[in-house]
Amino acid sequence: MLRGYAGAYPGVTHHRAYEVSMVRHLNWFGGDGTLPRFPSPPYRDNDVDATERMVEFLHGHGGVVCWNHPLDVERRDSLARLLVTRHALGVDLIEIGRTPVEDHLWAYDVAARNAIPLTAVGVTDDHEGIDWRGGRDRHVTSVWATSTGRDDLVAALRAGQAWFADLAGYRGALDLELGGRSAMGALPTVADDEVTVRLRATDLPAGSTLEVVTGDVDLAGAEDPTPAIHTGQVPWRQLRQGWHDLPVRVGGGAYVRTQVRDREGTVVAASNPLWLLRRPPPRGVPPARRF
Repeated sequence: MLRGYAGAYPGVTHHRAYEVSMVRHLNWFGGDGTLPRFPSPPYRDNDVDATERMVEFLHGHGGVVCWNHPLDVERRDSLARLLVTRHALGVDLIEIGRTPVEDHLWAYDVAARNAIPLTAVGVTDDHEGIDWRGGRDRHVTSVWATSTGRDDLVAALRAGQAWFADLAGYRGALDLELGGRSAMGALPTVADDEVTVRLRATDLPAGSTLEVVTGDVDLAGAEDPTPAIHTGQVPWRQLRQGWHDLPVRVGGGAYVRTQVRDREGTVVAASNPLWLLRRPPPRGVPPARRF
């Protein structure tokens, strides 16, 4: 099948990946391709422990693991608690660019408040493959990678160097820079009380707005899950050649992410966060997210 696609679309690089559906649905990118054992007869086990064991198995064979459509079993409050208390079941990526996007983002901000580095992506679990531009869940994921090689793409996903966007609503690029370098997905420790983050957003549609979400990183846990965030806006006409410098007060710790709203107010794209911390989080900073 991949050879057939390669011949039909010679300008596109293709890599094999798997969906693992016998637990809460997962997608697996990279690794050695070893399939887990399937129950007979097959059935879906939504038990949290079963999903964690599957994620551990897949990690043992390399690559990164995505938690697909996480709100099919949970509500946003219970999802937020799982992201914090069970550290997102151990996954590396989570489908946030999926209907309802606002609820997924709400739960994701709870994880960000607790300095849990989890890469937000668009939809990978789509079984139709027909007219993706006209479909219901059409957010695709883009990454800043050094090549289209599989290992480089997986490394970018692991590092949070990713954004998702609606195929029909936004085809530009998002990034966050610190000190002149791309920093989206990173968890640097900073000493200054205020730092300047350069927001990159290219090709915004006419009438759209770049929304800036800043939140406290107070490690509040799951007792009070409501994200402590502030939202600002940069109209598309004010973006100077696709960038805007934002002063960010660090306080006890903060994070920044951006999202694009179209003229109707719908979120059509979102970046991953940049965290600005006073000290490393309790679980440390993963090597891929060091700045």
